[in-house]
Amino acid sequence: MADDIVKRQRWHVQRTPSAVDTRQSGSTTSGLYHEGQDWSGDINLREEIAGIMKLRGRYVFLRRTQYRRCGCWNDTTKESDQDCPYCTGTGWQYKDELHLGRLAPVTRPIVAAHLEEREAIGLIGTPEYIFWFGHDVEPAPSRRDLVIEVTTDEETRMPVKAYNIEKIWNVGLVHPYRDRNGRIEYWACWVKEGAAGKE
Repeated sequence: MADDIVKRQRWHVQRTPSAVDTRQSGSTTSGLYHEGQDWSGDINLREEIAGIMKLRGRYVFLRRTQYRRCGCWNDTTKESDQDCPYCTGTGWQYKDELHLGRLAPVTRPIVAAHLEEREAIGLIGTPEYIFWFGHDVEPAPSRRDLVIEVTTDEETRMPVKAYNIEKIWNVGLVHPYRDRNGRIEYWACWVKEGAAGKE
């Protein structure tokens, strides 16, 4: 029993108190938290992500598949018209939503490992990226959705009209990042560069 106490005391790390530990009236961080909030050093992750998106994000269109086939879809051949002006060759009706997102490459091998694809000639690594979106993207993005990067104005950062598509990303894995009580704080969509007409 005495050995356990000695071990606990030896490995117990003391750190100096910080502004996170106690609420101080003169602290510049106190204005970020509402009165009556459980102030135990927690941050509002939704607000932090929203701030990052405003600073570093880019407006993109999230092309939502409506799960209704376009009129160009051929049930016999199971193909769509690649030149269709309504579905752009996807074969699905869709609705575009404007959202702030942030694109980042997948660099960690642990994360990238499950994104490899089994092909006839062997296992190959595919170039993958993640689009981060805020919690307000509802309903959740799905694997049939597309992320459309368009030309934006340098000052307003809003899409230039008429829209000029720069890149189309096929959405793969979609993961909600949750915090306390399961509240969704932000979304991660693993994407791969592709063409609109490919399923």
